[in-house]
Amino acid sequence: MSIPMTRAFAGAFLFATLTLLGCSRSTTTDSGGSTPRVNDGACIKPDANARNNILTALFQASSGDTVLLCEGKFDMPTGLLINSKPGLTLKGAGMKKTILSFAKSDSAEGINASYSDGLVLQDFTVEDTPGNGIRVFRSRYITIRGVRARWHDAAGRDETDADRKSVV
Repeated sequence: MSIPMTRAFAGAFLFATLTLLGCSRSTTTDSGGSTPRVNDGACIKPDANARNNILTALFQASSGDTVLLCEGKFDMPTGLLINSKPGLTLKGAGMKKTILSFAKSDSAEGINASYSDGLVLQDFTVEDTPGNGIRVFRSRYITIRGVRARWHDAAGRDETDADRKSVV
């Protein structure tokens, strides 16, 4: 091989390698250390950044990824959109442990999923949405496991309080 041909081959190889490295997704946190990425085993905490962290994780997710939510109550100011995410799993710490509250939400649905075949929603509660707790549209093979949707009345009671009667 001549020198120019060797340089051209080396340049093409270097370009391809850097391109592939640049396209790979990190499985750690971003440079600020605050936004958990998908599939790194860390769960998203119910803090002031929870909404942005969840939406970022859902946006960055690829087919087969899992977005984990920690135990606690998430006060969501807007709904969660899951669009064109086949095989995605959104998983909490348990139906009674991870609460997604949409009482102050500006959107009708709590979770709105579309074009997400094979979506798995697991182990959390959706509460106090203005409209539908969970809406799935144009998606097939959906699994909803260990998920509860509930609403509180004007006095703040939920379905567990409605069953209790005052005994004097």
